Amino acid sequence: MPNSPGATVVPVLPRVLVVGDGEAARQTAELIARRQPVTLIIPQERLSGPAGLVSHNNISVCNGARILSVHGQWGNFAVTVKTEGSEQQVTAGAIVLAMDPVPGRLNRDCLLPAGERVWPLSRFSPQAIPNYVCSVSFLVGAGENDWALTFIPALRAAVELVERGIDVNFFFREYRVSAPGLEELCHRARQAGVNMYRYQEPPSGRVLPEGVALVYRDPFLTEEFPVLQVVSDLLVVAEEYALPQEAMALAELLGLARGASDRLQPTNVHYWPVKSSRPGVYLVGSCRDLALAGEAWLDAAVVASEVSRLAGGRMEVEAGYAVVEPARCALCLTCYRVCPYRAVEIKGQPQNRTYGAAAWIHPLACQRCGLCAAECPSAAITLGLSNAEKWAESQEIRFGSSEPGEASAVCLQVFACANSSWLLTRDVGRSLESKLAHLAGQDQIIVQRVPCAGQVGEPEVLSALLHGADGVLVLPCYDQNCRHRRGNRRWHQRGDNVSWFLSDVGLEPERLHWRPLSASSHQLVVTVNEMLERLRALGPWHKGRSAG
Repeated sequence: MPNSPGATVVPVLPRVLVVGDGEAARQTAELIARRQPVTLIIPQERLSGPAGLVSHNNISVCNGARILSVHGQWGNFAVTVKTEGSEQQVTAGAIVLAMDPVPGRLNRDCLLPAGERVWPLSRFSPQAIPNYVCSVSFLVGAGENDWALTFIPALRAAVELVERGIDVNFFFREYRVSAPGLEELCHRARQAGVNMYRYQEPPSGRVLPEGVALVYRDPFLTEEFPVLQVVSDLLVVAEEYALPQEAMALAELLGLARGASDRLQPTNVHYWPVKSSRPGVYLVGSCRDLALAGEAWLDAAVVASEVSRLAGGRMEVEAGYAVVEPARCALCLTCYRVCPYRAVEIKGQPQNRTYGAAAWIHPLACQRCGLCAAECPSAAITLGLSNAEKWAESQEIRFGSSEPGEASAVCLQVFACANSSWLLTRDVGRSLESKLAHLAGQDQIIVQRVPCAGQVGEPEVLSALLHGADGVLVLPCYDQNCRHRRGNRRWHQRGDNVSWFLSDVGLEPERLHWRPLSASSHQLVVTVNEMLERLRALGPWHKGRSAG
């Protein structure tokens, strides 16, 4: 029986599937295995497996495996794996992508090809340099996303070489000191005698009989100063790193939304630290961001804590997830297309006599954004709550006059996203309440919580206008900051349609306004004040309509 009233108990699989063959996968698998079973999938292209993997009764290894398909949802995934010509199905409650990046071409700042005098960083070892080498130059390049994979190992190698009496030059565009121990490493390198050269224009280079020459221009000096030519016996160039192809292919199978530069985690704070766009699929280290390769152990600990909820074989789901009424479902697949979490499945439903099947929304995968309910043309989807519960007074705050008394008084209906502007009404407290009450005066402001601005549609706006509001203000999240990824964009598209509709029925389109908002009390007060001034200029449409 569930502990919370109205909650649903969902059976789940404790096993966790970890995909990877490096240090990130090893750390993740070993931490999770302390509480629940783990299946470690080692990609086909690299058969060595994670170095130092501790033998554990809770870890089963599929070596040289390739994932062919993924079905199911959080709590019950079914993964088809191919190993040595045979296929098998692995079931798991969660999937963790912990694949290490692979080096590719030499950094774009280096125009020289690899050769006897030009070595890739990934193949360089201070212990393996020829005896004739007395000086070494490192070129680590831009360091945009993979700087943690190139800058740190290159600088460590530079310090080791200097301590062995070798002259070292270190060329870089920029470096960050946010990684643990990196600032200390930079100080140590300078004190040891590493010659640090920061550049804006990549140094040109050429191979000479006696070594490699780099022509460097100091970015802090004017052009009349001469360039500096640095000659060394060996040039070590950092490569550009990227996730392996199997990581990108698996992201396609899982339907993951990507961020900038092919990151598997959307550029959105709501997914930090380890969540992907699909519930039950987690990202570790470089699978989140190449810049976080050195912090995979932190991600592994967070993932182990997240998936521990599956260890008991059951999870409670609070009421409020989307529910489909099979008899009304037209099987149009609209909900399947718009769901940002891929939580919608098609199942046989005898209640749907027309099609024999209907959409079904997984309780664990549903994140209660309400996009499906707003878009459903058959009104077959609800958020699992009655209308009385959904629009309870606890979800609504009123400011100003309880009933606008003066003839010129107006009523403003505000739909506030639960993940941004609505938070202000709870966290800021009386300070904000007094400001809004002062703004309202004889007018009325009704602030109503919505799970996501994408849930607001024509029915909500028209209902507000028909029930006493003189204008509607919708406050979505900023772009790339929507918790549900595209709910704010759906509202922007729908808002234009509602404005045109208002114009068609004889109402001023200016009575509807929307503005993206963060959890900033100043922005909320300014936005509400601007909308009130607009409505005061337009006048209350109800009284004007009845008077006419």
